[in-house]
Amino acid sequence: MDASEIPKSQKVMFLDKDSETNATTSMMTAMMEDTQDNRNVTEVALALVEDAIAVAVEFVEEARNPIKNIKWITHGEFTVEKGRKQIEKFVLVS
Repeated sequence: MDASEIPKSQKVMFLDKDSETNATTSMMTAMMEDTQDNRNVTEVALALVEDAIAVAVEFVEEARNPIKNIKWITHGEFTVEKGRKQIEKFVLVS
């Protein structure tokens, strides 16, 4: 059946149904895209929060137990007395 064979009142009704279907489909598609966008944002936000928490935990642990790096003597400079002093210095700093 060709569109020209359909009575005018039915053509309008037919077109209106297509418009409603298209509008509903468009709304559903938009809602699905919004849902996917929300998932993407949630995943990124979760990754950022996890990184921030990890950095904060590391910062607090370092603040509680700061480990300072001291310049160690080389094997050529080593003597028992210098070694003892270096170890004392390390223990005091740690």
